[in-house]
Amino acid sequence: MRSAGNFQARLPNPEAVEQHQWQDRGYDNQGSHEVVEQHGYVGHIRPVGEDRREPRRWVVERTIGWLNRCRANLVRYDKEAVNYLGLIQLGCSLFGYRRLPRLGAT
Repeated sequence: MRSAGNFQARLPNPEAVEQHQWQDRGYDNQGSHEVVEQHGYVGHIRPVGEDRREPRRWVVERTIGWLNRCRANLVRYDKEAVNYLGLIQLGCSLFGYRRLPRLGAT
Protein backbone atom coordinates (compact mmCIF):
# COMPACT_ATOMS: atom_id res chain seq x y z
CA MET A 1 0.00 0.00 0.00
CA ARG A 2 1.16 3.50 -0.75
CA SER A 3 0.96 6.25 1.78
CA ALA A 4 -0.14 9.78 1.00
CA GLY A 5 2.46 11.07 3.44
CA ASN A 6 1.87 14.05 5.66
CA PHE A 7 -1.09 16.04 4.48
CA GLN A 8 -1.29 19.61 5.67
CA ALA A 9 -4.25 21.78 4.81
CA ARG A 10 -3.87 25.52 4.70
CA LEU A 11 -6.68 27.03 6.66
CA PRO A 12 -7.63 30.66 6.14
CA ASN A 13 -7.25 33.17 8.93
CA PRO A 14 -10.64 33.21 10.76
CA GLU A 15 -10.48 36.98 11.18
CA ALA A 16 -9.91 37.56 7.46
CA VAL A 17 -12.78 35.33 6.25
CA GLU A 18 -16.45 35.83 7.06
CA GLN A 19 -17.57 33.05 9.42
CA HIS A 20 -21.10 31.60 9.31
CA GLN A 21 -23.09 29.83 12.02
CA TRP A 22 -26.10 27.63 11.11
CA GLN A 23 -28.56 26.66 13.82
CA ASP A 24 -32.01 25.15 14.01
CA ARG A 25 -35.25 26.52 15.48
CA GLY A 26 -34.29 25.67 19.04
CA TYR A 27 -31.84 28.57 19.03
CA ASP A 28 -34.32 31.18 17.79
CA ASN A 29 -34.22 33.42 20.86
CA GLN A 30 -32.67 36.75 21.72
CA GLY A 31 -29.77 35.26 23.71
CA SER A 32 -28.62 33.04 20.83
CA HIS A 33 -28.74 35.91 18.37
CA GLU A 34 -26.66 38.06 20.72
CA VAL A 35 -24.00 35.36 21.23
CA VAL A 36 -23.67 34.82 17.48
CA GLU A 37 -23.20 38.55 16.93
CA GLN A 38 -20.75 38.92 19.86
CA HIS A 39 -18.44 36.30 18.39
CA GLY A 40 -18.50 37.91 14.94
CA TYR A 41 -20.43 35.21 13.09
CA VAL A 42 -23.05 35.69 10.41
CA GLY A 43 -26.05 33.94 11.95
CA HIS A 44 -28.35 31.64 10.00
CA ILE A 45 -30.98 30.67 12.57
CA ARG A 46 -34.25 29.30 11.24
CA PRO A 47 -37.28 31.13 12.70
CA VAL A 48 -39.76 29.12 14.76
CA GLY A 49 -42.82 29.69 12.56
CA GLU A 50 -41.11 29.04 9.21
CA ASP A 51 -42.39 26.27 6.95
CA ARG A 52 -40.37 23.09 6.92
CA ARG A 53 -38.35 22.30 3.81
CA GLU A 54 -38.09 18.83 2.33
CA PRO A 55 -35.16 16.89 3.79
CA ARG A 56 -32.25 16.45 1.42
CA ARG A 57 -29.68 13.70 1.47
CA TRP A 58 -26.06 14.52 0.80
CA VAL A 59 -24.36 12.96 -2.20
CA VAL A 60 -22.18 10.73 -0.04
CA GLU A 61 -25.14 9.41 1.99
CA ARG A 62 -27.10 8.72 -1.19
CA THR A 63 -24.19 6.89 -2.83
CA ILE A 64 -23.55 4.75 0.24
CA GLY A 65 -27.27 3.94 0.31
CA TRP A 66 -27.05 2.78 -3.31
CA LEU A 67 -23.98 0.68 -2.60
CA ASN A 68 -25.64 -0.93 0.42
CA ARG A 69 -28.21 -2.44 -1.94
CA CYS A 70 -25.46 -4.84 -3.03
CA ARG A 71 -25.57 -7.51 -0.36
CA ALA A 72 -21.86 -8.32 -0.55
CA ASN A 73 -21.02 -4.70 0.22
CA LEU A 74 -23.56 -4.39 3.01
CA VAL A 75 -22.48 -7.52 4.87
CA ARG A 76 -18.81 -7.30 3.80
CA TYR A 77 -17.91 -10.93 3.50
CA ASP A 78 -14.45 -10.06 2.19
CA LYS A 79 -11.63 -9.65 4.67
CA GLU A 80 -9.10 -8.22 2.20
CA ALA A 81 -9.35 -4.52 1.42
CA VAL A 82 -8.50 -5.12 -2.26
CA ASN A 83 -11.45 -7.50 -2.66
CA TYR A 84 -13.81 -5.07 -0.92
CA LEU A 85 -12.63 -2.23 -3.17
CA GLY A 86 -13.29 -4.43 -6.19
CA LEU A 87 -16.86 -5.06 -5.03
CA ILE A 88 -17.40 -1.33 -4.45
CA GLN A 89 -16.17 -0.62 -7.99
CA LEU A 90 -18.38 -3.38 -9.39
CA GLY A 91 -21.38 -1.95 -7.54
CA CYS A 92 -20.68 1.55 -8.90
CA SER A 93 -20.43 0.24 -12.45
CA LEU A 94 -23.67 -1.75 -12.05
CA PHE A 95 -25.56 1.32 -10.86
CA GLY A 96 -24.09 3.38 -13.69
CA TYR A 97 -25.09 0.72 -16.22
CA ARG A 98 -28.64 0.52 -14.84
CA ARG A 99 -28.94 4.30 -14.99
CA LEU A 100 -28.02 4.56 -18.69
CA PRO A 101 -31.58 4.03 -20.02
CA ARG A 102 -32.88 6.83 -17.76
CA LEU A 103 -30.22 9.18 -19.07
CA GLY A 104 -31.26 8.50 -22.66
CA ALA A 105 -28.18 6.53 -23.69
CA THR A 106 -28.73 3.44 -25.79
